[in-house]
Amino acid sequence: MSGLNGARHVVTVNGRSVPLQPTGRAGEFVCGVRYRAWQPASALHPTIGVHAPLTFDIVDNWMERSLAAAGTMSPIPVAATT
Repeated sequence: MSGLNGARHVVTVNGRSVPLQPTGRAGEFVCGVRYRAWQPASALHPTIGVHAPLTFDIVDNWMERSLAAAGTMSPIPVAATT
């Protein structure tokens, strides 16, 4: 992301703050998000649930409000159960 002030802006995912790392260019930051989109039957960690959908927010700490938001959906369709 570019145009952010590291002391003023915070990126959150599902309400949790994500640490921004400077890229070396003024006002440009990167971050990484690791999440579980679905839970296959033979999962390595069967007790960890699905984290989808994700909601990303850019929060302005000075104004105490969200400036922008975006969401994701799971790429794997969920089968309906009857």
